[in-house]
Amino acid sequence: MVDNKIKQLLENKINILEPIKEFTQFETWWNRNLAAVIVGDCPYSIWLLVYEPKKKKMEEVIGKFAITNGYDKNSLENSKNKVKESINELNGDNPILAIINTDENILKKNIINEPYIIRNEIPHHNLSFTRRESRLIYHYPYYPGADNSSTNSTFTYMWRDTWIEEYDETYTVAEYPDSPDDYLKPLDIIKIRNEVKEEYFFAIYLGKKNCCCLKPDNEGVRLENWDKFLENAKGELTRYHLVIPFIKWESIIVNIARSVASNYKKGKYGHCYNNQEHYVWEQITGISYSQEFKFERFLAYTFSKLSSFVLRKEIKEDSLVNLKEELIKSQKNFEQLEVENIFRIEEIIREIKRSEVEWKAQIVVPTFPISQCKLM
Repeated sequence: MVDNKIKQLLENKINILEPIKEFTQFETWWNRNLAAVIVGDCPYSIWLLVYEPKKKKMEEVIGKFAITNGYDKNSLENSKNKVKESINELNGDNPILAIINTDENILKKNIINEPYIIRNEIPHHNLSFTRRESRLIYHYPYYPGADNSSTNSTFTYMWRDTWIEEYDETYTVAEYPDSPDDYLKPLDIIKIRNEVKEEYFFAIYLGKKNCCCLKPDNEGVRLENWDKFLENAKGELTRYHLVIPFIKWESIIVNIARSVASNYKKGKYGHCYNNQEHYVWEQITGISYSQEFKFERFLAYTFSKLSSFVLRKEIKEDSLVNLKEELIKSQKNFEQLEVENIFRIEEIIREIKRSEVEWKAQIVVPTFPISQCKLM
């Protein structure tokens, strides 16, 4: 029998209105506030509920995911077994596979999107100020009488004077939070507009004002501090947060270390295939994906043969993929990266983590008693 308080919370906050047959609260390595709910009356439906309490300046997260495959919807007993199976999968190396059907292919853009990944803007301020500037107005030659005669072949030329002109110039500077840990969790993806390069920069936030990113300077993946990443930034700062992890955090950290130690993608940066966004999504989700540079994709689809020749590769940004296969392929790719100094990987891992206790303290949601938890 489901407690009336839980039933009321499910109806009001999660919009589950069907009869509740079973409610199971559980925890995994990535979240300690999870629940599975069996609802309906033959056929039965299974919902996974994910809750992240409000932390610092990050709002609470409530995720609701349907488990639709792999069980007999007309059997309550079979539905209960599916819940147990899903809990085991959610505690595995690739928790997302408990939710996304691996028996069929899915568009990349439907995976790298809500409800699996939430997006929100981090507040910033634009500061405008006016400064008195001066510039030299250069003198230039002119030909007296040239405007009045088109027949004269020779003119006496003279020089205009030069002078310094003063004027008011208005500048706009974006000011971003100095304490990003208040707005971001480690392994969140961040996106910002860089005015000098006139494109969006992406990075993986590692905590304590440190990031991992790929820059268009063709020097490969590197670690970078928060202030350096925000140089020449202007406009909205966007956060992408995975409600359910695609890859175990320990594996991501090791893969980041391999990428940095091997200068991953050095000399291979490309706006169409190997840009910053491709890298961060590949590292965090196992899927190389980018929403930027849509014009190139348009050319590829419109002039497939020509673009294949010019770009040397078929564009597959919005192609159908099997998530399980993509995760396996991505992991194998990182494992095969050539690193000259194997000890460098361990150094980078220590640099990212600082210490095991500090890393886990930042990233794992603390346990809340049922009486205090807004979901349970």
